[in-house]
Amino acid sequence: MPNFLKELIIHDYTSILDGVRVINNGSIQLALVLDKNDRLIGTITDGDVRRGLLGNISLQSPVSKIMVKNPITASINLSERQILNLMRLNNVRQIPVLDDSGKVVDVKTDEMLNENKIDNYVVIMAGGGGRRLKSLTYDTPKPLLH
Repeated sequence: MPNFLKELIIHDYTSILDGVRVINNGSIQLALVLDKNDRLIGTITDGDVRRGLLGNISLQSPVSKIMVKNPITASINLSERQILNLMRLNNVRQIPVLDDSGKVVDVKTDEMLNENKIDNYVVIMAGGGGRRLKSLTYDTPKPLLH
């Protein structure tokens, strides 16, 4: 199991507050809830915590009260393209990848799988009402002024 996954692991009896700490310290906004045999039994995200708080569930309660018990997962046998399609189809930003025994071997995120990455960035120059440079910008756009 990769090191970054070890930092995401909690158990169903872990407090929600400790689960929030794991999510906050992790890099992918997700905590993986494992059973005693290290198999995935759920996940929690910021959204799950928010919904729990709105439902008056205490931060001291176990994560089992708010976790998604049947999270969308991918098989280790799927290609990255298939995993990305699964994520798009289910509108999820992270997806645990499981081996045949139900153990997490990786977590893919929409950022990792984005095959349409753009190497160049666009800067949109935007300003206010144009009052200070108004007379200068009748014939020349602001970015082209000397």
